[in-house]
Amino acid sequence: MGGLARATSVAAAFLVPLLSAQTHREEVYATVGGTPLHVELHLPASPEAGPHPTVIWIHGGAWTTGSHRGLHGAVLDLLDHGIAIASVQYRLTSQAGQFGAEPVIWPAQIHDVKGAVRFLRARASELTLDPTRFGAWGESAGGHLAAVLGTSGGVASLEGVTGGHLDQPSDVHAVASFYGPTDLFHFADDVRTPPGCILDIDAPDSVASMLFGFTGPGEGLGVLRANRSRPIQPFLELGALVESANPITYVDPRDPPTYLVHGEEDRVVPWRQSQRLFDALTAAGVEARIEIIPGADHHPPPPEFYARTHAFFTRHLGWPASP
Repeated sequence: MGGLARATSVAAAFLVPLLSAQTHREEVYATVGGTPLHVELHLPASPEAGPHPTVIWIHGGAWTTGSHRGLHGAVLDLLDHGIAIASVQYRLTSQAGQFGAEPVIWPAQIHDVKGAVRFLRARASELTLDPTRFGAWGESAGGHLAAVLGTSGGVASLEGVTGGHLDQPSDVHAVASFYGPTDLFHFADDVRTPPGCILDIDAPDSVASMLFGFTGPGEGLGVLRANRSRPIQPFLELGALVESANPITYVDPRDPPTYLVHGEEDRVVPWRQSQRLFDALTAAGVEARIEIIPGADHHPPPPEFYARTHAFFTRHLGWPASP
């Protein structure tokens, strides 16, 4: 199977069913290479009661597919807690040529997410959002981006210029990550058999290799890992690029409270990826909680875990409990 075809097929494992939802408004937060990027904003039933705390929702899809449009009903339930939701479109690795001549590789994805956060802060008054109470939540690849967003507050090298508003910070105050990668160089090490993994993350046509544009013959994430200590190019530059994509790289005591959920039988992203981030956060003194769900694979968890996520954001974004 060809590289992109295979990557697209395995990317389906990163996707979760979406439910249609009423869109309050959709805004263009940036234009890259002549192509607009959007944020889909949902406000609670009484928007005039704002300014509202806001959760930035980041969709999954292995960084190569997925959409910001249409949200889980369980995510939209945040609205019942008085919390607005902003679902962010970001550039995908499969969209080469759609956003200019450059390939869509890391750190484009986090540049876009941070650009959306800055846009929402700059427009907070108009949009009835409270810029001092922003959270981030994502699943799979979106969980990875939410975690990077949380740990990399103030990291200039990941800020980018997408959408401008560079006078605004892109930090968030609480993070929930469902079954997202956190340490790509240790991804293969974390696979346990059983359950095994349906992805060969080290292959040159894997979704992770695509993320860094290292997809030719004799390339791939596995080659980078094997040569990461060699002081020659391209291994120095690309090894640093992979490290820059790991939320663990940026963990420090200033990071926001973080809630991690992962299935013990996940055959796409091994659960030890979430454990690694949890261990790093707690070692730094950051408030963190992890829940490993027995028997669960790479799919949305049972309803009680969404309810706990709602409670987590309600507590840390400082909004009164819902009725």
